[in-house]
Amino acid sequence: MLSPAVATGEAATGPAVLTAAGYYGPSITIGQSACTELYAGAAPGYVGGYQINCRVGQDVQSGDQTLQVIFDQVHLIDYFINPSDVTQSNKVMVPVK
Repeated sequence: MLSPAVATGEAATGPAVLTAAGYYGPSITIGQSACTELYAGAAPGYVGGYQINCRVGQDVQSGDQTLQVIFDQVHLIDYFINPSDVTQSNKVMVPVK
């Protein structure tokens, strides 16, 4: 669920935060370092697009690192996607300088 709500098939015109009962937001890691979530919700200007903004910790090592997003509450993912075993993103490689 988004707050404020965005109509189906419409692009968000501004920030629309992911919210749901029992939702605590994602955990984001780059390498072995935890990142601080700043925003998780609709990507303004995109239909069906979502984004997560985070602050990268100072302890992230330089070089190619894995980035992964893990949702603390499966209920939000079940609501949007429906496979009950989905709780985390694929790992992707990101360059860190």
